[in-house]
Amino acid sequence: MPISEEQKMIINPILHIGPLIIERNVAYNSFLIQMKQLNILIDIPPIQVVKVFKTEIEQYIEIKKMTHIVIQQVNASTLDSLKELLVDGFRGIILTNQYFAKQLSSISKIVKIQVIDSMNCELVFKDQFIFKFIPMNFLPFPEMFMTYIPMNQALFSSSLFSSYYDGILLPSLNHIKNSIFSYHKSNMPNSTFLQEPLRIVHELNIKTIYPTMGYIITNQIIENIMEFEIQLDFYNNYQVFFYDDAGEKCINYREIINHMINHLQKSYPKIEILNAFVGTSMNLQPDPLMLNKTTLDGYKLWHSFFENIYVKKGLSWITILEPLVNRYYSDYSIPKPNVYLSKFIEMSMRADSLKQSNDELVLHIEELNNEIENTMDRFMRCPITKLYNQDFFQ
Repeated sequence: MPISEEQKMIINPILHIGPLIIERNVAYNSFLIQMKQLNILIDIPPIQVVKVFKTEIEQYIEIKKMTHIVIQQVNASTLDSLKELLVDGFRGIILTNQYFAKQLSSISKIVKIQVIDSMNCELVFKDQFIFKFIPMNFLPFPEMFMTYIPMNQALFSSSLFSSYYDGILLPSLNHIKNSIFSYHKSNMPNSTFLQEPLRIVHELNIKTIYPTMGYIITNQIIENIMEFEIQLDFYNNYQVFFYDDAGEKCINYREIINHMINHLQKSYPKIEILNAFVGTSMNLQPDPLMLNKTTLDGYKLWHSFFENIYVKKGLSWITILEPLVNRYYSDYSIPKPNVYLSKFIEMSMRADSLKQSNDELVLHIEELNNEIENTMDRFMRCPITKLYNQDFFQ
């Protein structure tokens, strides 16, 4: 079988430049991809580790021979880091989005800055498809993206799947999960914004995930990590409150409601949740599923959200959300919606709980009776012949 042009452009093993230790538990990853006539760097580290970075990368390539730098996220010193590479002769192309390109405009006369939107979110070289760029939002910056190489089945995931890093060479799966959760909870507004990029990533063929921070996700654990990410549920304190124009601290009911909607998705399909709000004063957007428009505000919005759920879906949805409502009440003193203050609802939920406990008790008694019968049967039989012993019937 003849070799295709695409097969001729086989990517060499991806070179990991790092982990570059920035501070305790924080390590940065850069990646060098070398293929025919292309030397592409994915992400550039902060200025405090640029010297170490240059020492490592120059073992493989001179900086002046790099053809592209993909900048998936910008930090406070990215521009200073780039200037260091310009001094060393880099004159290639910087690939980034419009949001980050504006922050790098001061060097646009020295190097070409190409916005991925103008490239249809693809990098094509000599009619060959190389990269696909995948936009994502608020993780933590308003506009971000990931980079996917189909030929290598590799995802450079930026902040998504990033983790804290403590230098363990062979970390357990649980250790990686805990490190990912800690990083996401500290650096991202809430888990709602994970859902859409995760949906896209789930549809790709991926063998390895290369995050900007922390541990690389190998093929053996990708499925476990993906499932873990999808189930993450967190909201940060700075999303619970905001300050109005007069400087007054206000409760951000809209964002708390989005957390409730995200929690419902763990039990019910998206279409069912969307349909529950059709014809109400609240309009939900599908991707990601969240509150889009409403004529209500403040506690009226909070109260109406739960009232609508109770009218449309009854006690089951109200019961599912109760632990989360209680958490906001205990942790942030967010008042409970009227529906949870109703004696009728309280008694109904208590009755449901008692019924569940009763059902469990009946099942337990049935299991005990079966065990007693089996035990008695064993005692009544001869252990050798397995026949009933007549002494038990006298």
